[in-house]
Amino acid sequence: MALDMAALRSWIGRSETRVDVAAAVPPRALAATLDRDDPPQQPGEAIPPCWHWLYFLPLTRQSQIGADGHPQRGPGRDQNRCHDHLHHPNLRPGRSGRPA
Repeated sequence: MALDMAALRSWIGRSETRVDVAAAVPPRALAATLDRDDPPQQPGEAIPPCWHWLYFLPLTRQSQIGADGHPQRGPGRDQNRCHDHLHHPNLRPGRSGRPA
């Protein structure tokens, strides 16, 4: 499959903002999946590195999901997520039980 560089360049500079509450259940579920005995997250406790992927999930109607499993981004265009950024206030890690 050839890359359409013009289409890829059209995404440069775009951003998307989502707000979520860092609930304790997703880290517990991931710990169980990984067969880990992590203690439950306490309100205000730092979320383990990279576990922010458990939050900020897109809520997309089934009819709007493309063949690649991602939300469609226009007529016939599916998302190819190459890079994501998470911006925390003052570069601090997310905290359990708080909006991020």
